[in-house]
Amino acid sequence: MTEPLLYPLLAVDPPKVGDWWLDARLAAAPSGVAYTAHSEAGEQVMVVMLGEGATADAAAVDRLAGTV
Repeated sequence: MTEPLLYPLLAVDPPKVGDWWLDARLAAAPSGVAYTAHSEAGEQVMVVMLGEGATADAAAVDRLAGTV
């Protein structure tokens, strides 16, 4: 399996979301931004932050809320 392309965080990106420290960007689109992130314990995850347009779509929010 090939490693995903990672892009540096931008000045507009928060350093932390909840318990997750953001490491890099994976992808960005009008619907949101996907990040690689880690916990204090070193657990690696992907965090997706919805864009404004997607947050206005109740069905999208319901579909993605709490997705693990």
